[in-house]
Amino acid sequence: MGISAKVDDLARLLPSKLVIFIRARIVDTRSFSVAHMRFVDMEPLAIDHEMVRRMECGLHEALPDGLQVMGEDVHERCIAMLQESGVIASKRQEQSKNLERLFAAPT
Repeated sequence: MGISAKVDDLARLLPSKLVIFIRARIVDTRSFSVAHMRFVDMEPLAIDHEMVRRMECGLHEALPDGLQVMGEDVHERCIAMLQESGVIASKRQEQSKNLERLFAAPT
């Protein structure tokens, strides 16, 4: 038909206040998108800074005190912490016997 249109032609057809309103909405939408992405980018860093880094401050002092690896009878306490529970040891032996029976079974 030979009709061609450009973006500027649409602006001439619409009232100027409507064009300003539409442009303002587009700018608001874009700025919200940018602000949202900045929030999404910064959230993991804020969590890391507030929780993990703050916990790290007193960790070096709290570990020896909490585990009681300083002072008298430290050797006996460490041995007691490293011993395996009787329930776990019996389950491990039972599973080892089951594995031996499985390998010994004819195929």
